[in-house]
Amino acid sequence: MKNEFTLSSGQAHELELTFRKYGWTNGDVKKLCSQITMTQVLPFVRGNADIVVREHVIDTDKAPDLRGGSLGGHDEIEEHTGLGQLKWDPSRVKLHISTQNTHDTLIGAAQLHEEMKGKQALNLNVLLYLLQHETLIPAEWQPKTENDPRVICFWGTVIRRVSHGDEKFNHRVVETMVWVEASHTWMRGAYSLEQMQGQQSWIPKNTASAYLAS
Repeated sequence: MKNEFTLSSGQAHELELTFRKYGWTNGDVKKLCSQITMTQVLPFVRGNADIVVREHVIDTDKAPDLRGGSLGGHDEIEEHTGLGQLKWDPSRVKLHISTQNTHDTLIGAAQLHEEMKGKQALNLNVLLYLLQHETLIPAEWQPKTENDPRVICFWGTVIRRVSHGDEKFNHRVVETMVWVEASHTWMRGAYSLEQMQGQQSWIPKNTASAYLAS
């Protein structure tokens, strides 16, 4: 008779602690439990296979795909700074939070844009690649408290968004990655650098900007 596998409460607790220790997410565990993944992992666990880590290289120089922008309208690239063929290494990517963007004060979007010009800001190509490969998004980017960043800007690309419809607008936009607590996922968003009548747009305090460390 074939033995039926059972998982004791102690083993379940051990797995939970291990997953937490090494930064696993609920989405990672769900993917691990898929039939394809489990049949691939088991030979490695039993010493019959090796794991080859795949390198992810992002072409940051190419013109980004502007389709799917969150605010609608006609998009044109206003600024685009590439970083070459970027081999994705989360240890080199940092999040900048302006000292002028605290619970007491807010920073203007245009001011933060200027502040980020001194850094190697990641651009829209990186944002889109990460959303297509969510497992590459660093687990530490997920907010743990209400004060942690929930929006990440990618200032390497600034877009000019124009509409000629009933609601006319013409403004610069930086695209962002927004954390959705309800689904524990990241989605695409955007901040406008200008509001109506040319007034400055303010950046909420739970915002960070992604850049590449030297």
